[in-house]
Order: sequence, then structure tokens, then C-alpha cells
Amino acid sequence: MQLNLARLLAAVLMLVAFNLPVAAQSLITTNICDRTPQVEAGILAAMELTADDCAAVPSGQMSAIAHLDIRNRNIASLRQGDFDGLNSLNSLRLSNNRLATLPSGIFDKL
Repeated sequence: MQLNLARLLAAVLMLVAFNLPVAAQSLITTNICDRTPQVEAGILAAMELTADDCAAVPSGQMSAIAHLDIRNRNIASLRQGDFDGLNSLNSLRLSNNRLATLPSGIFDKL
């Protein structure tokens, strides 16, 4: 029950964040701990954060990431939602991984 309440609260905060000024959006955080580990690490590196920060990533900072380089990370699969919140992403480097298929709609929210 507590996990579902936490997810509901996170979803409400994300909806509110889209209606806040950019400065206020930096106060809203999102949890990226359940993403593919290599994707999580790439997002954290792009924001100069550590793995300890994955539960409270500033949404405004995340939505400002324009380039994500996760080449050569031995990624065999990606999870639905791995790239959610990366609204400004215009360059995604995935080469030299072991990807054979991608989840349907993985790039829909980019």
C-alpha cells in the first residue's frame, strides 16, 4: 500500500510540475532507481549526481538533458519508461550494446 501511495504522489507531483515555472520545477524530484541500471547511471552522470541520488532526481534538471551517451555499457535490454522525463533529449547514443529488441513505445515520450 505504501509503495502505491508513493507512486501516486510522484505522479501527482509530475502533473503539477508541468504547470509550475521552471525555477519551481527544480524543487520537484523523481525516482529513477527502477530504470535499467546503465540508463540510470547515464542520467545521473549527465547531471553529475551519484547513484545515491537516484530516488530524488530534480525533475527540472532531468528534463533539461539534451544528450545521453550510454554507448559501450553492455546493455542487453531496456525497460519501458527508461527515458521518461527526458523531454529535451535530442541525442541518444546506444551503439555498441547488446540490444536485440526494444520495448514497444520506448521512445514515445521523448
